[in-house]
Amino acid sequence: MAASSQVNQELIESLVTLFSSFLSSEWTRKRAPYRLRESIQSTRSSPPDSSSRIFLDRGGFKAWLAYFFATTGEAHFSGRQARQQLIAELHKLPVEERARIAQRVTASDIHPSAEVLFRSMEQQTVDTQAVGFDTVGPKRRRQDESPTRYDEYPISPPHSTLPTSNQPRGESCSTHIDRSQTYTDSVLAEEQGQVVTGASIQGLLNLFPEYISGAIRRDGAADQMTAAVMMNFPRRSFGDVACIMTLVVLANKVERLAMLLFGAHLESDGGIREVVLQDGARLIPSPQVILQGSHSDAVSKVFGSETAGAIAAAPFRRREILEGTRATRCVTMTIFRESDKTALITLTLGLREGFQIHDKLYT
Repeated sequence: MAASSQVNQELIESLVTLFSSFLSSEWTRKRAPYRLRESIQSTRSSPPDSSSRIFLDRGGFKAWLAYFFATTGEAHFSGRQARQQLIAELHKLPVEERARIAQRVTASDIHPSAEVLFRSMEQQTVDTQAVGFDTVGPKRRRQDESPTRYDEYPISPPHSTLPTSNQPRGESCSTHIDRSQTYTDSVLAEEQGQVVTGASIQGLLNLFPEYISGAIRRDGAADQMTAAVMMNFPRRSFGDVACIMTLVVLANKVERLAMLLFGAHLESDGGIREVVLQDGARLIPSPQVILQGSHSDAVSKVFGSETAGAIAAAPFRRREILEGTRATRCVTMTIFRESDKTALITLTLGLREGFQIHDKLYT
């Protein structure tokens, strides 16, 4: 019995190490995996006792993504058979054992090179639900096109995957016009999307008011320092979203920004963040909570008039206005359980305005 217990514990440790390695090792990808949103939607509809569903329900997106990476990807690589055997053993474990593995994977650290892209991918899966996108509808990539593999694109911030990212600044105006016109003319409608990370500090200061520009995390050092800002221009089939901007904000700025943007009262107790509700009820992130719905005056005050105008130009915001929705869901904030962790603010922008902001931040 003791020998069986020891073997079981060794198996569990091996599985935790396997899944965690996909998060803790350096990432060389700079785009989300192909059909990520479809995969997570499929997981949500799978049986509750399936491993993928357990990892999502009991460990959250972080554990699920590690499971996704471990069970998909390259068809042939050294150690593939050993990994498959290990995962086959996972499926034989009781539900609670698999849940504990998922929770331990969630507790593992994310490599610094992965943090911004990981948070963006997490937010996109949330946005898919919140906005009600048709993730399996007819607007999909053509069947004769080969999928874009996530491991073929190395991360190299602050460089952009936009075609004009390396153009001299003097050419940015004309290329901006061509770029947005090309996109709206559907030439890029079937592309996987465009992503850029690592904004210039001066561009950040030129775009945002003082408080939010100071609240965004800095990466790198000296003349290589950049701001933790990601802009994502998804392919046209991503519903009403033309441009997504993600900001990584410092842990000590989270509580005030939550109040300014959403009127949400946050407190920290024993290193754990809590959302204090009316009459004293408390909501504890597990492992995160997402605030959504910000009024236009709060958006303008925090982000400035240019960014507020870009949000107002977003197709989804225009639809909200027609429906009489005052607090826009184009502004969300992802807050994590641990009070020393950064938070994510995600903004949905209009396409043309998004390109203009891109040129200010990355050229």
